[in-house]
Amino acid sequence: MRRDDLPLGTLVERRLVPFAGEGSGEGELAFGQIGLWQALATGVSRTVAHVARPAPGTTVDEVADMLGFMVGRHQALRTTFVLRGDGRRPRQRVATSGDLPLLVVSPGEHDPAEVAEALSAHWQTELFDYETEWPVRMAAVVADGDMDGDMDGAAVTHLVTVILHTSIDAFGFSVLAADIGARDPVTGAPAGPVTALAPLAQAAREATPAGRRQNQRSLDYLERVLRTAPAHLFGPPRHDGEPRFDILRYRSPAMSLAARAVAARERMDDSPALLAAFLVGVARVTGATSPVTIMTVSNRFRPGYAESVSALIKVVPFVLDVADLTVGEVVRRSAARSMSAYLNAYYDPDDQDEVVERVQRERGVVFDLACYYNDHRQRDRVHAGAEPPSADDIRAALADSELTWPNEVSVPRTKLYLDIDDQSGAVELTLSADARYLSRADMTALAQAIEEAAVQAALDQGRAAVERLLVPFAGEGSGEGELAFGQLGLWQSIVESGSSKTVAYVADAAPGTTVAAVADMLGFIVSRHQALRTTLLLRGEGRPPRQRVAARGEIPLRVVAAGEDGPVAVAEALSERWQTVPFAYETEWPVRMAAVVAGGAVTHVVTVILHTAIDAFGLSALVADIGARDPLTGAPAGPVTALPPLAQAAREASPAGRRQNDRSLRYLERVLRTAPARLFGPPRHDGEPRFEVVRYRSRAIAMALHAVAARERCDDSPALLTAFLVGVGRVTGVNPLATILLVSNRFRPGLADSVSSLLKVTPFVADVADRTVGDTVRLVASRSLSAFMNAYYDAYEQEERIRRIERERGEELDLSCSFNDRRQGDRVHAGVPAPGDDEIRAALAGSEFSWKQDASIPKAKLYLSIDDPPGAVELVLSADRRYFSRAEMTALALAIEEVAVQAAIEPGTPTGVGSAVAAEAAR
Repeated sequence: MRRDDLPLGTLVERRLVPFAGEGSGEGELAFGQIGLWQALATGVSRTVAHVARPAPGTTVDEVADMLGFMVGRHQALRTTFVLRGDGRRPRQRVATSGDLPLLVVSPGEHDPAEVAEALSAHWQTELFDYETEWPVRMAAVVADGDMDGDMDGAAVTHLVTVILHTSIDAFGFSVLAADIGARDPVTGAPAGPVTALAPLAQAAREATPAGRRQNQRSLDYLERVLRTAPAHLFGPPRHDGEPRFDILRYRSPAMSLAARAVAARERMDDSPALLAAFLVGVARVTGATSPVTIMTVSNRFRPGYAESVSALIKVVPFVLDVADLTVGEVVRRSAARSMSAYLNAYYDPDDQDEVVERVQRERGVVFDLACYYNDHRQRDRVHAGAEPPSADDIRAALADSELTWPNEVSVPRTKLYLDIDDQSGAVELTLSADARYLSRADMTALAQAIEEAAVQAALDQGRAAVERLLVPFAGEGSGEGELAFGQLGLWQSIVESGSSKTVAYVADAAPGTTVAAVADMLGFIVSRHQALRTTLLLRGEGRPPRQRVAARGEIPLRVVAAGEDGPVAVAEALSERWQTVPFAYETEWPVRMAAVVAGGAVTHVVTVILHTAIDAFGLSALVADIGARDPLTGAPAGPVTALPPLAQAAREASPAGRRQNDRSLRYLERVLRTAPARLFGPPRHDGEPRFEVVRYRSRAIAMALHAVAARERCDDSPALLTAFLVGVGRVTGVNPLATILLVSNRFRPGLADSVSSLLKVTPFVADVADRTVGDTVRLVASRSLSAFMNAYYDAYEQEERIRRIERERGEELDLSCSFNDRRQGDRVHAGVPAPGDDEIRAALAGSEFSWKQDASIPKAKLYLSIDDPPGAVELVLSADRRYFSRAEMTALALAIEEVAVQAAIEPGTPTGVGSAVAAEAAR
């Protein structure tokens, strides 16, 4: 459908309306225009649209006169673009005179209002021709009875106006309407000359030294915010499917009254009250207590801009952590911090993009800037002299709130976007969201949470912004020191990935569990185990941090109401979010815990612990320690005897510890001197890196491992590693495979029950060609023991050794294949009869695949984790889809199962993997 085509009604005239005005020329875009031009790169013309019912008796002539008046008077409405290509932004060109079309439309058999709305919707989606089309589209819908005569005097029932957003914003549209309304009713003369700056003059001012200084101040503010802002927002998608966007409208008289009451009490305008309500509502519903919120700011407070018919909207990031604040404190801090944001929301968007990209590179993250807040109310926000509403008035108004789900033409394509309007006697929230992150139930809960927070800001400002208890702790041992070996490796991983590595656990609470009982447990574990009351002292300059253990303090316990989504969904969603929100390493304790409450009792306990403080085996030790408490007194089963991280670091710095470190590095060097440098060849599938996870649960693998352990009189780990190496060889042809083994060092003295992180990685290479599967199991058993014994070292020294070996070999080593056998059950099976061959074969039929994606997926070409659910082995296989398709991941899981079963039933089966020499010759 073309621009002049009509979705409804009939075009009866296309009138060319002449205009002429002061000022013309060509120049760069102004800051407001640049940002909106960037938005046009999405392929959609952003617009400001309005459908009005003119005064009865308004004629087409009068509409034409008004159109000519406003375009002639305001330069922005007679501006076109000069496109330049090559990724450069256009220039603007202002004309002195010209003519532009006014469409006259008959509704015919349709309702005139429907015709007007349909045309407005059509024009909002129809691209403007930026070089040749004026930025104003206008149509007059006329009464059907006027069709037989001259259109000049036909009565207009509806006026449709759609203006390109680079020429006007909502506040500019209000200025335009006021300017039209101030004309002399007899002569049509304007109320006075235009004194506000038009976009050409704005751009000239922005290019001056003062304008460049303002630009730089704004960029400095942006960088300060982004240096410490959380990179992630709301975690991974919680709902399946393609991006889908819904819009909710929530009209709340209570919110309007509450904002007025806060403004009167705090002696300020009411904007911070609504911003605070939004931040608190988001925290309560999503668990994100400090999201990066992109605020939309009008720059009309700047000199010469108040009455400008132009686009002066800019966006600026705003961060405020509401976690430990009352609602009243959030209001006051929002007022202070938002002022800085407003003053620094004036900059060149291209310069802004450069700052964002540079900070992302330097922090090693990609910011998720998909949460927007746009308070575009145009009524009085100060309420000077107005009597503040009473508490009873505010509470009574809650009954008048209204929620609707309108169909909108233009929906913001972002995770969360809130527009705030000021309807008569009410605040109207227009909330849009990506349904993958926020369901309709979530959106409803969020609108109501914003209202609730606004009312609390007025009537109960001492209420906690996020319901939480501060749980005291006190324990033995404190001090400061270097990180232990296990902590160093995980800190390296955090730095490289730009995300906080965590260990997460969602537990079903026993029936009748109270919040007080969960708080008691939290205080117990943090008091008892030093790793859980440890913060980090960052040093920069590429050096690892030091650790500081506190003797006492307070740690927050979140209390979360399950709501309509149910306790399981709420607990899982909170766990996923907490896994993606970075820890504040220097100030935040490494334990996040929440009690999910439904029906007056705790149903689930969510725990997310920073990986530098604990690993999966440490979590098991912690759970066992909790379970061993005296059920009546809560006393522990005995003193803590395992070494905590501070003591581990001290032992590692001793002469014996240094000797162990050196032995491990010599092993590393021996392996890497001859290990193959390449892994899986070049990408075989196009696209950016994309990682997927497949789970394969197999009772047959569990039985086969038991049988191999019984026959070989050893634990079953070598059989599982053999199945992986041979399976990869059969599916990919890669042999030998340089594999990074994850090793728990809990076999070392004093570490078995330590609540800490003792995982290390070590390289392993074994040539599995020209052998039987049984022989390979025995080879792997011998060689893997050496790997395990030498997986204890300083990760920074390991990194230096790897870089030196790469320089001396003249090639980079591809160490992106990992094997993590994290099963915690019995691996020896002593005294337990081994299953027979027929049992193992029969179990093959019960194997199951699933493709449930994790909140945190290892970013490696191939990564296999192994878990042990009851009676089975579960392979958790993640891969880079450029190297492994879903079909290949499936084939690899099946191949691992096949090799494990052959190791048990037919150990004489050849591995079927070619030699490295043959593989190289084939390449």
